[in-house]
Amino acid sequence: MTSKTEEKATQKKFARLSKSSKILKVIIEAIQDKKGEHIITLDLRKINEAVSDFFIVCEASSTTQVKAIADWVEVSAKKECGEIPYKHEGHSAAQWILIDYVNVVVHVFLSETRKFYKLEEMWSDGESTEEEDEALVHLESLNKKAAKKSSVKEESVKKAPAKKAAVKKETVKKAPAKKAAAKKEPVKKAPAKKAVAKKEPVKKAPAKKAAAKKEPVKKAPVKKSAATKSPLRRQKNN
Repeated sequence: MTSKTEEKATQKKFARLSKSSKILKVIIEAIQDKKGEHIITLDLRKINEAVSDFFIVCEASSTTQVKAIADWVEVSAKKECGEIPYKHEGHSAAQWILIDYVNVVVHVFLSETRKFYKLEEMWSDGESTEEEDEALVHLESLNKKAAKKSSVKEESVKKAPAKKAAVKKETVKKAPAKKAAAKKEPVKKAPAKKAVAKKEPVKKAPAKKAAAKKEPVKKAPVKKSAATKSPLRRQKNN
């Protein structure tokens, strides 16, 4: 008699998965939650001798982390998809833990062990896709936006003083020229007008006054002597 897990396994072999299958996303997110590194999905559907549709390969820097990733994958797959692994191996050494969900097999390696076995090269005929952490991608996009904003601010800061300096130089150069021109014109013309106005009355006024004084001085004595002499002589004669 076959067990229930074996029956489920035979049923899953006929139900092929796709890249958008929920269980693949759940497993990848579980690995990312525990800081698994260099996550790669191998699509083996076009290989006839392949034992599964997909391999998901990742690595960790310590055996403790390897166990933590493997345990969290099993918990997440059961909670989110109701999936229990057909079998799992390697928990005791924790250098290479294999979790078999029939259509998906998860390989959690210690970094050195992964380099030694080179599983991706053994299945190089499959289509390899490197999975990126969405949180890291989001952080990178935010950092790029912040860098662009800072570069735009620096450019605006550098350009603004240059414009102000040019405006100041133009005003400084033009303003004195206008003031100098305004000062030179009244200084030259004003004294000439005043000198002409003063010279004309100075020359003419003394001539008129002298003529007015000389006429009565000469005529008055003549009239008075003629008038006084005539009656006195007449009285003496009488």
